Amino acid sequence: MGKQIRFFQMYNDEVEFVKVIEQSGDYMVTSKGERLLFKDVVNSNDYQVYIALNNENIYLKSNGYLDTEKSDVIEYSRCEKSKKNELYYGRLWAEFKYYVNEEIITKNKYFQDKYKYYAGWIKRSMHLSKCKKFYIADEALKLYRESEWDMMATPVTKVDF
Repeated sequence: MGKQIRFFQMYNDEVEFVKVIEQSGDYMVTSKGERLLFKDVVNSNDYQVYIALNNENIYLKSNGYLDTEKSDVIEYSRCEKSKKNELYYGRLWAEFKYYVNEEIITKNKYFQDKYKYYAGWIKRSMHLSKCKKFYIADEALKLYRESEWDMMATPVTKVDF
């Protein structure tokens, strides 16, 4: 079963989060398992990359793409900006169990603890929404409070902080 944490962050907020990943000894990969430099992550237009743990349990499917259920990777979906000063949430998502034949395999404690570490960092470093389902980082919160940006859960649903 997977877990997710949803958040809003702007460029400087993202740089701070990516530094946390870098300092932890983990790294980022593309959907094809190719290693990324941290500066390339924050300066790219890619919406989705993955946090790969330093234990390097990375598995590719026969089509050449990551097997995100089996691999020790945490999906990092970046926030998306619209032309109307709307920011759509990003998220961290991880799968903790997967099937091999008909047997349920639970990922190791190290992987589970790493997800908890990153989710915990978000909870400690960001502000909780009124609905208690989203977090917002400092730069994004400043823009929200100055009424310059709307934080969006869906194209028609705003998130209040």
